[in-house]
Amino acid sequence: MTDRRIPLLAARAERRHGLLTVDDLTAAGIGEREIRRWIARGRIEVEARGVFRIGGCPATTEATILAAVLVHDRATWASHLTAAWLFELPGFGRPGRVEVTRAHGTSSRRSAALVHRTTAVPDHHVTVVRSIPVTTLARTVFDLAPRLGGRRLDRVVEAAIRTPRCTVGAIYRVLEDLGGKGRPGTAAMRAVLAERGLAYVPTESELDLLGRAVVAPISGIEWQVPMSDERGYIRRVDGLHRTGRLVIEWDGAEFHDRPDQRRLDVEGDARLRRMGLEVVRFRWADVTQRPAAVRRTVLDLLPSRVIPAA
Repeated sequence: MTDRRIPLLAARAERRHGLLTVDDLTAAGIGEREIRRWIARGRIEVEARGVFRIGGCPATTEATILAAVLVHDRATWASHLTAAWLFELPGFGRPGRVEVTRAHGTSSRRSAALVHRTTAVPDHHVTVVRSIPVTTLARTVFDLAPRLGGRRLDRVVEAAIRTPRCTVGAIYRVLEDLGGKGRPGTAAMRAVLAERGLAYVPTESELDLLGRAVVAPISGIEWQVPMSDERGYIRRVDGLHRTGRLVIEWDGAEFHDRPDQRRLDVEGDARLRRMGLEVVRFRWADVTQRPAAVRRTVLDLLPSRVIPAA
């Protein structure tokens, strides 16, 4: 006779990377003795204490992370380097030891994960990614701040706010929730955010970020500016110096070397020039290998009355 419990348990496991907890099995009427028989027969495999993987389901990194969360009864989220990997932040590879954050006052059940304790986990600090409870990207960046040097923290913040999952405002909110005198990472995070401000427009790529740094001494450049003419919308330009009537573009090979995009670039540049704007384009090698030449080119294209910042 078909065991009607199996499809129900399988459906639950399918939503959780093939995982079931001992509570799932108990709720389905499967006792401790039968659990041992299922393990012996390969129906389920032990993933962590009280957490099982349906036999035949792949042992994925996501399953390992979720198991480290499910080991605990509640109020547990993947965090820190593990969360950075889940959010696919550049520079953070596949996690080794899983890191999770737990609220103070919850049980201290043993876990193979590195467990961080916290007194504050507001609802807006947590979310779900790939079916795994995890700290939000803004909270994750704040949690990582003590481990990152100032320059790397700046780049991680920029990468985070480039995504739809995070804004400067969201990081400010976490900072105000958690930041305090003496708390590791608070001063560094305040410094990084102070350079941007709430109205900051994030870069679109690493090349954009590096390019902005190269021409930072030149005052008056606006970033990510939407442009239109009498025909309508043209595109969002990387940089615009209104007084100098100059458009600056950072051309990454992955996007701008495509034939269809090259045609759009040529057409858009022609429309911008008809509006009386000059367009200058720089590539990765220009920005990384010849930054002084990039800066000089921009200055040479600006009217003499435009004075670079001191």
